[in-house]
Amino acid sequence: MKKRPIQYVRAIRRRFFEPKPWPLTEGRPWMCDPAVEQLDKLVFPGARILEWGSGGSSIFFAERGADVICIEHDRSWARLVRTELARRRLSERVTINHIDLAADYVGIVDRLNGGFDLVVVDGRRRVECVHKARGRVVAGGWLVLDDSDRHAYSPAVEQMAGWHKLVLKGPRPQTKDDPQTTFWQKPAYRMDAVA
Repeated sequence: MKKRPIQYVRAIRRRFFEPKPWPLTEGRPWMCDPAVEQLDKLVFPGARILEWGSGGSSIFFAERGADVICIEHDRSWARLVRTELARRRLSERVTINHIDLAADYVGIVDRLNGGFDLVVVDGRRRVECVHKARGRVVAGGWLVLDDSDRHAYSPAVEQMAGWHKLVLKGPRPQTKDDPQTTFWQKPAYRMDAVA
């Protein structure tokens, strides 16, 4: 039997046996590839972003000059995200609010000032979060629901009628599924005002 070159063996070992990088350390949203490409088009320096859930997306937004407010239910995950933000010197751009699910996880948004250019719902209680976030998106701004193809989230999808909709589906790193992410753009005018 012919002996394999050491480079081949090392490549196989890296591919199958070494831990793969997290979206957190990559600074990348854990969404399907087309959704990440769309987010890259929407984020601009100075954008105000609200996220239910935190992680690689928080870093992704901050690296593009956005100001991010995250609502995170998992204390240990929030600590990991803060550590990575500090390592990258992005802490001043991202505020992570740890809110227990039994507390006011959805309603905390009522205590935040102003509107948001982008709201990303990728945490817990997504249907409630979408409902609460609708009124906080500025005209022309976007609301994003990750994994929007899940049956449990269909009430959230239904309540977004009247907004411009973009559905994206594709591969997500480190998984074998092709999840769906839906983007809605808030109309620049009130639908009921036109009659």
